[in-house]
Amino acid sequence: MLRPYVVSKKLGVDQAVADYVAARARGPAKNYGPADLNRWGYWLLGAGQTDDALKVFEANVTLYPDDANAYDSLGEGYLKAGKKELAIKNYQRSLERNPQNDNAV
Repeated sequence: MLRPYVVSKKLGVDQAVADYVAARARGPAKNYGPADLNRWGYWLLGAGQTDDALKVFEANVTLYPDDANAYDSLGEGYLKAGKKELAIKNYQRSLERNPQNDNAV
């Protein structure tokens, strides 16, 4: 599988997320985890592609619903998009999973 960054540049984020999900379903690999999706989402966020970053962060919480950092990142994405209520909701979800998350507080 190509790195999601490359696929998202060539084919778009929707296809890259679908490819990621399909590759993950085929079996474990070292780069299939919440941290990898987080890096990809922040890469998009840093490139000013907030809507695409949100798609990746949303996929992250869907695939890894117990990961506190995934919800924290989704909260950051929503905050950057100006969606304050959704940001707060996801920061709260992050805190439910990790009450010591200072960023979510």
